[in-house]
Amino acid sequence: MNEDSRQQIPLNFRILAAVMHALCTLLPIICLPITWIIWLVTKNQHPFVDRSGRSALNFQTSLFLYLFVVAGLLGVICGVLPTNISQSFVGIIAYPAIFLVGILMFSAFLLPIVAAVLAMYGRIYSYPLTVKFLSELP
Repeated sequence: MNEDSRQQIPLNFRILAAVMHALCTLLPIICLPITWIIWLVTKNQHPFVDRSGRSALNFQTSLFLYLFVVAGLLGVICGVLPTNISQSFVGIIAYPAIFLVGILMFSAFLLPIVAAVLAMYGRIYSYPLTVKFLSELP
């Protein structure tokens, strides 16, 4: 990214977009409403803030949904299945689910940092495997 494209977006809007992305490093329950409020208040100030906020909210909502589903599956696997089947089969199913939680948590920490850095350079980051609850088109 060259210097000219960064100058098109004022610094205060780039900082605001970076903050919305970086908030996701907090717990999803905390960051989602805070990011939502910031986006609702500032989305009309600049198209870059609007698109960055939509991207951050889509990622945070998707992450919360994925964690909720995986936690529910782990609850079923570790709570219901052991009474009906052998422990070794539960372990075969539970370990990949626990590994998936680790990948989600690592992604929840790393990807928003990458997105925040790119926002400071005036670029929109498109998170992988994100459900588009809010359209990111201008």
